Amino acid sequence: MVFQSFALYPHMNIFENVAYGLRVRKMEEKEIRRRVTEVMELVGLTEELKRNPSPTGLSGGQQQRVAIARALVYDPDILLLDEPLANLDAKLRRYMRAEIRRIQKATNITTIFVTHDQEEAMAIGDRLAVLRKGVIEQIGTSDELYTNPSNAFVANFIGKMNFFNAALAGSHSAKIDGTKVVVDVKPERSRLEAGLKKGSEVYVGARPEQLEIVEEASDQTIAATVQIIQHLGQVVRYEVLLDKAISPATMEIDMPHYLSNVRERDPVFIRFKEGLPFLFNREEQN
Repeated sequence: MVFQSFALYPHMNIFENVAYGLRVRKMEEKEIRRRVTEVMELVGLTEELKRNPSPTGLSGGQQQRVAIARALVYDPDILLLDEPLANLDAKLRRYMRAEIRRIQKATNITTIFVTHDQEEAMAIGDRLAVLRKGVIEQIGTSDELYTNPSNAFVANFIGKMNFFNAALAGSHSAKIDGTKVVVDVKPERSRLEAGLKKGSEVYVGARPEQLEIVEEASDQTIAATVQIIQHLGQVVRYEVLLDKAISPATMEIDMPHYLSNVRERDPVFIRFKEGLPFLFNREEQN
């Protein structure tokens, strides 16, 4: 097991930290040295092992790798990592999540990685389990959970999902509250429970890339006000506010390019890309 706090012994050098469990198991000295040397090479700490300092003389990322080495040196059947990157800065977290995936693939040890960070989960995991109050909501690959979420909770936990308050207008359509906009949803993208009646409160859901900003109104657009514009490299993210009857939350819309005629605080209109929205049961948002 690898802990969030690393849980290394500051009074021992890094060799003895990694070797501690093997000594408890009364393994021969020659075998201990072989295993420690191999696992430290695996985690990229060969040079640090030559110096063999106390863990307090290492960076946060190096300490984390010592903790991983200590867990791997037993050759376990299952490795549990309990939010191991929570105490690292953003840049180091990105580096270490790639290192953890590399180490896992090199050892082929079944690994359970516990995290509240959706980006970490999607970057590291082959299969993800999303839990709410101790109950598993959905299990699948990161792509399955992002493109085919089972409910509104999963949709908004794995990636960003914009939710529009709406009333059920048909078996696979809903009218956005406070507007005349009716959104048709493909049957396979509906997550509604059976037996809902026309007029029932539901959510229309759309990810940032499934919406677009337009400058002219139509019967399929919703009025909005631009709050923040963020240039994120591959996309330009527009954060917009809608009427509170539609949603009290800020909506995020990712456009492939900068809209030269749109500034922060400008009124705009947003539109759903055809065939991409979801229908969800109305529930409390996380």
